[in-house]
Amino acid sequence: MKTVLLILTFLSLSSCKRSYTAPQIMPEFPEVNLTPKPSGAAKVPDSVNSENEIIYTTIGSSNTLVPRIQGKWTTKCAPPSWLYPFPHDRELSFSETNFIESLTFYPIGSDCLKAEDLSGKITHAGKILVVDGTIANTKVNLSTESTTYLFTKENSIFAHFKSLESDLKLAQEKKSQNSVNLFTLMRVDGSKLCFGLRSSEKNGLSEVNRPETLDESSCLIQTK
Repeated sequence: MKTVLLILTFLSLSSCKRSYTAPQIMPEFPEVNLTPKPSGAAKVPDSVNSENEIIYTTIGSSNTLVPRIQGKWTTKCAPPSWLYPFPHDRELSFSETNFIESLTFYPIGSDCLKAEDLSGKITHAGKILVVDGTIANTKVNLSTESTTYLFTKENSIFAHFKSLESDLKLAQEKKSQNSVNLFTLMRVDGSKLCFGLRSSEKNGLSEVNRPETLDESSCLIQTK
C-alpha cells in the first residue's frame, strides 16, 4: 500500500512540473509621459532665456491683452506729471509685441496747441512682455531698445536731458542704443489704454518698484 501511495505522489508531482510555466521577464521600455498636453499651448522658442529678448507669454488671463492693444493710442496736451514734468503729447503704436512711443514736449505754461511752442521730441522703440495679471489689471514689462532725441529749444527740458546725454545738440537728431526696462501695469477699457501710476517710490525701474495702481488721469485713446 505504501508503494502505491509513493508512485501516485511521484506521478502527481511530475504532472504539476510539466504544466508549470516559468514567469517571463518583460523587456524594459523607456519611460513615457502620459500627461496630456494642454490644447493650444504655444511652443516656447529656444531664445526664451535670452536676457535681451522680450517675448509674448500666456500667463493667467493676460494673454488677452496683446490683441487688444494693437494699433495707435494717443493723448494730446497731457498735463505735467511725475514722469513727464512738462505738457506733452504722447503716442504709442503696438504691432504684435513691438512698440514705438513718441513724446512731444512743450515748455511749462505754453500753449501746447501751437506748433511754435514745440520744445522737442523723444521716440522710444522696443518690445512688450506680458508678465501676469488679469484682464482688468495686467503686469507688463516694456523693454526700450533704442531712443531718438530731437530738441528745438534751449530750455530747462533740453538741459535736463542733456545732463543725461551730454552730446545732445539743438536741432540735431541723436539716437541712443541704451536699453531700459520699465515694469508697469496696463489696462484696456474700451478705447482707453491706461498705465501704472508712477511716483518716486513706485517708479517702475525694478520689479519691486512696479506701480500698484493705474494712472486714470493720463490714459491714451485709441485712434486706429
